Amino acid sequence: MGQKYYGVQSGRETGVFDSPQDAKASTTGYPNNSIKGFNSPKEASQFVKGDPNYSIESKRGNYAVAQGRSKGVYNTLGDAKAQVDGYSGAEHRTFNNEAAAQNWVNQKNNVAKGQSGYKGHH
Repeated sequence: MGQKYYGVQSGRETGVFDSPQDAKASTTGYPNNSIKGFNSPKEASQFVKGDPNYSIESKRGNYAVAQGRSKGVYNTLGDAKAQVDGYSGAEHRTFNNEAAAQNWVNQKNNVAKGQSGYKGHH
């Protein structure tokens, strides 16, 4: 895994940090703080500046694919999009948590409980 960069949009000190400890020190206990991790300093900088075009491909979350090349829950938008872009009849949604995303995939595909379609990496 490569170097991570941390954008602090709202904190005691804002900017791009290359250490998670420094970024957290700037936001811990700071009301309404805003911090995100990125794979490049450019993406982190775009986030800090409030640029709405910072790479949505690496945006982390719970992206469920019920119909696509490979069904399951993905932890980056880019991974999920790779399963549905250009796929006829694709079905996908974003969820607040992994369990809700997996539930939706299972319901859409009538998967027996206990099986998992999670494709992300923690």
